[in-house]
Amino acid sequence: MTINQSYDEFFSDANLAIEGALASPRILEALAPYGYPQDRIREGQRLYTAALNAQQ
Repeated sequence: MTINQSYDEFFSDANLAIEGALASPRILEALAPYGYPQDRIREGQRLYTAALNAQQ
């Protein structure tokens, strides 16, 4: 999150990254060697949802 970025923008960017990764097998394959296999991305999705709900 940048200094000038609102929470809404931050959550929107996070959702875009998570959804994009989950929608693309090529992206998932590229992220896995860096410690982000599909199950970890899904965990991030759950955390994103919890944070979004808490922020509202």
